[in-house]
Amino acid sequence: MKENKNSLKIISLLIAILLFISVNDNLSEIFSNQAKSNHTTTWIRNVPVEVNYDKEKFYVLGIPDTVDVKITGPVAKVQKESLDRKFKVKLDFSKINVGDDQKIKVEITDLDSSLEAVSEPEFVTASVRNRITKEFSIVPVIKNERLLLGYSVSAKTVSNPTVKISGAEESINSIYEVRAESDVKTKINSNVNEEAKLVAYDRNFNKIEDIDMERTTTTINITVESIEKTLPVSVNQIGTLPAGYSLESIDIVPENVNIRTETKESLATINEVFVDVELSNLTSSAELSNLKVYANTSIPYSLDTATVKVNIKIKKN
Repeated sequence: MKENKNSLKIISLLIAILLFISVNDNLSEIFSNQAKSNHTTTWIRNVPVEVNYDKEKFYVLGIPDTVDVKITGPVAKVQKESLDRKFKVKLDFSKINVGDDQKIKVEITDLDSSLEAVSEPEFVTASVRNRITKEFSIVPVIKNERLLLGYSVSAKTVSNPTVKISGAEESINSIYEVRAESDVKTKINSNVNEEAKLVAYDRNFNKIEDIDMERTTTTINITVESIEKTLPVSVNQIGTLPAGYSLESIDIVPENVNIRTETKESLATINEVFVDVELSNLTSSAELSNLKVYANTSIPYSLDTATVKVNIKIKKN
């Protein structure tokens, strides 16, 4: 009987132990799930990258301006960090040497200890070059299509004729020309000053991007001249007056007009402009308005006065 009681005690103890283990496992799972439910993950986009290296001595190619950062941790702290963004993303090139394909881990600092963070990308592969600096003359550029017909650029200058550019040695040595280019698209028919951006080109006129300019803009001063001359308007008589009538006079108002062409050479080939006057139906003096003036040429031209008025005096014989 005593043995049965001992057996029951042992069995009861084993059951109690099993129940204790089972309850503990359930509690651990509950607490674990609660902990997980209080955690979250979020991405913070376009975080600026701080780079540490001797910028007077070296030039580093392949560094991203920004990276994306994934932060994991307690919900409240993740939300706060997403708003405050007090952490920093750094690349430390202070101990590297000149060369290609150097792999550097992105460091995330000043982050709350309860948070975990990883960047995308996690590593950056960059090339380190010796930095050199040279001074280049600036060439102002104005597209010809911006000039109205009859105008040409007689002079173009920039407010700062030179610019210092630094960067990797091979990039600086590949610079063939530095241009000042305006983005303005309005037509030009008078002197004008415009802001222009500076662009470096190689010999094939491909843009060179990985360089540092002491300034990136300048002012282009554009002086234009008019390619024009004044010509008399001649009457081109079409037909004849009816029988019994004669022409006393034809007066044109205005008598002269200004004509413009693309070049001085083309302008020299035009020496006369005309207006057509139909006479065959006239039996009395008349004033004809809005008669078109034209030059007898295939060369592109423009006139400051497109039409004229013609006063015709007729008498009966």
